[in-house]
Amino acid sequence: MDKITVEQVQANREAISKLHDEGEAARKGWQDKRQEVDREYRDKIWELEQAKREELNSLEDKQSSVTAHYDQRIAEQYQTIEKAKCILECLSLDPNRDLSIADDEIEISRYAKEYTESLGYLFDDDYLKIKVFIVGNRKPKNCYSLIAIGKSLFTEELIKYRHDYGIDIITSYRGFSLIVSIKDMATTAELKDYYNKHKGKMLTETIEEYQQAKTEYLEDINHYTVDDFRDLITWRCPKCKNFQTTFDSDPAFGKPPQCYRHDPYIEMVKTGVKVMS
Repeated sequence: MDKITVEQVQANREAISKLHDEGEAARKGWQDKRQEVDREYRDKIWELEQAKREELNSLEDKQSSVTAHYDQRIAEQYQTIEKAKCILECLSLDPNRDLSIADDEIEISRYAKEYTESLGYLFDDDYLKIKVFIVGNRKPKNCYSLIAIGKSLFTEELIKYRHDYGIDIITSYRGFSLIVSIKDMATTAELKDYYNKHKGKMLTETIEEYQQAKTEYLEDINHYTVDDFRDLITWRCPKCKNFQTTFDSDPAFGKPPQCYRHDPYIEMVKTGVKVMS
């Protein structure tokens, strides 16, 4: 092995410094190239992403337009079907049904003050009767309530009546179509005075909606008969005009549906028309 000299050490140190500078320059050159390529492709990617967003937005607008178009066409077809359902509902109603409301028909909840007084009918028409009562409630101060109870021939398919909750009366299985809380006061005398002053303005919107439903009902039953829709009738009562249609579900367990207009109930008779899926 040759003897190491000071000159060799110095030369190597200079060579290392030169190689270091050359390596750093080369590394920086490739780093600059990488950054240049990164910028180039970053711009291209942004342009592609922008083009993608614009194309997707355009397709989404077209999709929404097509969906709205077919939704509108389907809704137009449903108008006839829904009208047919309403007509059938009208034809199935029993116009001779007793809608009178007895004064003793109101039962107070056991948690409320025991008191019931009828103020008579607020509205008395062929297919809707509304009677007003003063009843006790469970409040410590305004412990009397002015309420309106109604019975109507028309079902929820034809008109949606108000049905207020929180009134301290038992309503289950009473056949009430309308239950409205009007006013709470401390004495029955105050409520009677309030009723006499304001009864002309009570439930006017409900009565107007009823009058419209009544007009449509009378038009339908005068223009149509059940036979006009016989191909939609699946079950018929053998004793009255009550029936079920393809719009109703098939009875459970294969048993005939019951006609609840009779006491005892009567089984309906199958017509042979199948329920639509």
